[in-house]
Amino acid sequence: MANHTMNHATLKDLKDTAAIEKEIGDAEDWLNANGFTKASNILAYPYGAYDARVLQVMQSRRAGRTVQDDTATTPPPDKRTIKIRNVDHTITPTTLKEHIDAAVNVGGVCLFMFHKLVRGTATSGIEYNVSNFQEVVDYAFSGELISIP
Repeated sequence: MANHTMNHATLKDLKDTAAIEKEIGDAEDWLNANGFTKASNILAYPYGAYDARVLQVMQSRRAGRTVQDDTATTPPPDKRTIKIRNVDHTITPTTLKEHIDAAVNVGGVCLFMFHKLVRGTATSGIEYNVSNFQEVVDYAFSGELISIP
């Protein structure tokens, strides 16, 4: 579990840095108080929205995750704007395995964003079949890379 703010506010629309700090800090405090301490200072920006003020507040935190679709480099150019791979019901396990391999080949990291895992047929953009998810997880831990030319 990571921080996604207290009220899912669009941070760049808040009036000042104090309001941004409160939105992030209150969620961080709640996560810590409820035993989710490992990633309470890692933020997934609601709606992927941030600006210079948000990045200023995030300077003292471990990392921030955007919705920019790409492989993250290691180390990332800016720990506050880490990129991800958004996954929806149309993306095959083979495609996700290829993203994993590409990240390994460049010494990067591939972060996937799944919204809702479902049994059976995934029909909406935010759903992903749990069997397909398990296939990708098993592959990631297998160490067997697909050959990339």
